[in-house]
Amino acid sequence: MTNANENTIVAPEGARIVNLHCRVNHGRDWKEAISAGFLPHKRINGEVQKVGDLYLPTSTEEIQGDYIILNFLPGCGSWDRALVWAQSVGLKMTVPREVFAIGEQYPGLERTLGQNPLYLVATTDCIFGGRRKACFVWWGRYRFFFWSIGRRVVGLRPTIDFDHNCAWFLFRK
Repeated sequence: MTNANENTIVAPEGARIVNLHCRVNHGRDWKEAISAGFLPHKRINGEVQKVGDLYLPTSTEEIQGDYIILNFLPGCGSWDRALVWAQSVGLKMTVPREVFAIGEQYPGLERTLGQNPLYLVATTDCIFGGRRKACFVWWGRYRFFFWSIGRRVVGLRPTIDFDHNCAWFLFRK
């Protein structure tokens, strides 16, 4: 493993990583940040709207950031394994506004990564409804005859729900 300050970070065994660059406004209104993450007229998981007070704004300006997303092959990873690996290479946890901004700026991420469906998960969790949960953006593409229809949804789910190969964990360099 290498330090995050070096140019090369090695994925853990049974995983792959991808570098992303994104602009994030950490002071963006919670509902506005949520709306940026999903496709208009699509579904928003109701719980995600209720946790904004757990992720308070940290600045008022837009910040350019470099990110790494981590995905495990089937049977190789979990939420906890992702967090341990990130800490070992000096990466920082991310908050939902960062995930929502990537949803907005990378609308075709599932096609780019060849992963359908795809969950991109913020790595700072919260306790809601007595369970450990995390905010996410979900990309999915459906085929109907000759048309391909894309969807992007935001939500909040238990962290254990991300222990599968459709989950990508977002970390900040």
